[in-house]
Amino acid sequence: MVRLSLLREVVRLPRLQITLHVLDRELGRRVYRHHTRRHPRYRLIGNKTLGVGLIQLAEFEGVEEYLGSINGKNSAAYYARKALRRGYRISIIDRNEYVDDIFQINTSIEARQGQKMASAYQERQSEYPVQEDYRYFGVLDETGRLHAYCWLLVAGEVATADTLLGHAETLNDGTMYLLMTRIVEWLYEQGTTDYLMYDTFYGASDGLVMFKRKLGFRPYRVSWRLAG
Repeated sequence: MVRLSLLREVVRLPRLQITLHVLDRELGRRVYRHHTRRHPRYRLIGNKTLGVGLIQLAEFEGVEEYLGSINGKNSAAYYARKALRRGYRISIIDRNEYVDDIFQINTSIEARQGQKMASAYQERQSEYPVQEDYRYFGVLDETGRLHAYCWLLVAGEVATADTLLGHAETLNDGTMYLLMTRIVEWLYEQGTTDYLMYDTFYGASDGLVMFKRKLGFRPYRVSWRLAG
């Protein structure tokens, strides 16, 4: 019955075609291959094609209407305001100025969403490369300490939350909701992107699905194209 219910849901998913525009052509090819290669568990479908978590920015007149759609008690907007009241702010950062803070975030808990953190997160990076297709967002407290970050790949029609993590000790302050809602606001300000993507719904833990839905992400069936 569960499989039948899932099949019905997949059939009803709204369909989109999204074109990736990436300045670094090799990076663009890697992203395209990653999205369209066979799914590791469901071999008949593409890796990032079913249940893709997207916010369609055109559904709202602007950031205020978007925030209104995710407002209410214990909502994403509520927790974002909570983070602001506690003195957090968001900024585009230079990752190399926060190497130690990033490492502390990565190692602040051994497992997330029921999965042990990958070994790469257990290693302190001495230096991060600067990639022109990415914007690096961070949530800072009043002392300038980094508590959460998102590496956002801006690829033409779609911006993707490629890596998204927060320090385990301050997650309850609403830092992740502040981070994501401010990224949506930034995308509206730029006016060049149609969608914000955060991985897929299928295979995600219940907690992660709830996080996505609170922020207004919805599942879609996506066919990918790579520009030029």
